[in-house]
Amino acid sequence: SFPTRRSSDLLSLHIKKAAAEDLTRVGVVVPKKAVPLAVTRNHIKRLIYVFFREQEEKNHIPGSVVVRVVRRIEKLTRKQLSKEIRDELKLLAGKAKISS
Repeated sequence: SFPTRRSSDLLSLHIKKAAAEDLTRVGVVVPKKAVPLAVTRNHIKRLIYVFFREQEEKNHIPGSVVVRVVRRIEKLTRKQLSKEIRDELKLLAGKAKISS
């Protein structure tokens, strides 16, 4: 099957569905050009992995999921960044029908 792609101004979500018994694989791409500080890149990756772990507990997502940061993230506090990333992920997951 063809991968599904959903994008917002901050993130791009690519999903390739697989057989129902397959595990969920999550990949995250946070380019240095978009997020210069390694600490912030790692924080974003952690937020994305946690989001999909929580989704997996609610609703099995068979296949592969790749999330890319597509634009430069301006200077935000850690709290603001966390909220923005979570909100974008919820929006994209809803569009892709993987969120419960």
